[in-house]
Amino acid sequence: MLVSVLRYYPTYDIEDVKNLTLADYEVLMSATRLKGVDDMFNIHLQAWKNQEVQATKKVGRNTKPYYTDFQSFFDYKKYEEEQINIIKDKDATQELIKKKKVDTNLLGMITNANKNKKGGWE
Repeated sequence: MLVSVLRYYPTYDIEDVKNLTLADYEVLMSATRLKGVDDMFNIHLQAWKNQEVQATKKVGRNTKPYYTDFQSFFDYKKYEEEQINIIKDKDATQELIKKKKVDTNLLGMITNANKNKKGGWE
């Protein structure tokens, strides 16, 4: 167990590895196997992109590259903005959830106060 953890996670301290439970070890090894699948995906994606970037189109009798510059192949700003918007949406959602919890807690406190008040709800 010690060798396999240090093989895949060389930054781990030996003492930390010795303190791992079997469940922790199984989670680490599962993550390692999934990372391997991610690595294979990235290798195949790279091969696909290598083929895609060589694409051509027929213009009259001539063939020209489909992508004339890198930005037409990969619009960095577009993808960056998409990710920033996702992050902003998640942040906004978290704020709404927090606010709803506060409102729910406040409503619960008011309900409890009304129940405990003489002549309140039963």
